[in-house]
Amino acid sequence: MFFAALDLGSNTVATLVRQAGPGGLAAVAEVGECTRLGENLAATGNLQPTAMQRTIAAAERQLDRLRRDVAPLRLTAVATSAVRDAGNGAAFLAQCRRELGLHDTPAMLSGQLEAELTFRGATDTFPASTPVVNLDPGGASTEITIGRPGDLRLAGSFPAGCVRWRDRFGLADAFTETAAKAATTAMRNLLAPRLDEFRAALAALAPRPAPAPILSATGGTATALAAILLNRTDGDPSLHGRHVAFAAIADLRQRLSRLPAAARETLPGLPPGRGSVLPAGLIILLTIMDELGLPEVMVNTHGLRYGLTAALHDRDPNLPVCLALP
Repeated sequence: MFFAALDLGSNTVATLVRQAGPGGLAAVAEVGECTRLGENLAATGNLQPTAMQRTIAAAERQLDRLRRDVAPLRLTAVATSAVRDAGNGAAFLAQCRRELGLHDTPAMLSGQLEAELTFRGATDTFPASTPVVNLDPGGASTEITIGRPGDLRLAGSFPAGCVRWRDRFGLADAFTETAAKAATTAMRNLLAPRLDEFRAALAALAPRPAPAPILSATGGTATALAAILLNRTDGDPSLHGRHVAFAAIADLRQRLSRLPAAARETLPGLPPGRGSVLPAGLIILLTIMDELGLPEVMVNTHGLRYGLTAALHDRDPNLPVCLALP
């Protein structure tokens, strides 16, 4: 049996397929496409018609491939921050069900459930005793989770993401350090009410002299960061597990700030469509690392979709079966 997750994200539409076997779930295919569903959401309060159509078209291409090549299959479909924040989010999901021929309407994940599922996916290959801090800067929200595999201690979801921050602070093309500082300050202000809570959870999870926790970063910002620094495609399996220092991330952010979006798109390794949003995602990632005192992160190509497929396999009642193929 194959288990798949269609993720209607705020910046990217992506599908992961995993196959159940004696050793558990093994990834067999993953595909994604930047559609910028959350574009101009902050200014209008609604998903835009062109962004919705781009997203549905990309989802249709991915589902057509599954219908042709994968069976037996159970697939769940979910939407995250852009859809839950939009005034027309529920209508968009109903449109997805109709136009994509789904058996059920995609689930609109809460911030808390998105954080929990992301942590489950991010930690799925770690030993049970491993302390983990996972950062996931998405398109319209950012999740921070702290715990051990199967034992999530603290989770937070914040309304800041690479699409939202790009639009709010004018980071799509070359921008000034003044704009970068404004975006950083806004992220700090979002974190401030819960910062002591996160610092305390981090200290309790791995008190000295115990081994330091794994500092993990999931999502498109993290994989694009590693792909550029290593000159690899974002789907290259060698990106998983790579450690990147704070200073290297900061240097890349400054370099990208001097380039217009079109020039960024030509950088080796950068996934298509991510040039306008990557600097904003890096600002969010750097701010969290600075506030929590994290000197480096491990790029983790597992994340929300891995958590979704594991939960689907376990028949989680929160997840609809949107497509079933015999």
